[in-house]
Amino acid sequence: MALLRHFLGLWEGKAKYDARPILLRSAVTYETAAARLKEVLLRQSRTWRRRCSAT
Repeated sequence: MALLRHFLGLWEGKAKYDARPILLRSAVTYETAAARLKEVLLRQSRTWRRRCSAT
């Protein structure tokens, strides 16, 4: 549930002009943007896993 709130906050909140929601919207119809979004999400998930495993 927290992830959904975070996602909706990014999508609808003040950060809606941030690069992440713009990239997400573009990825729906543009293959290059979809590939870039996958790269960003993979990098972020690796960072998150490293941080979680370090604790």
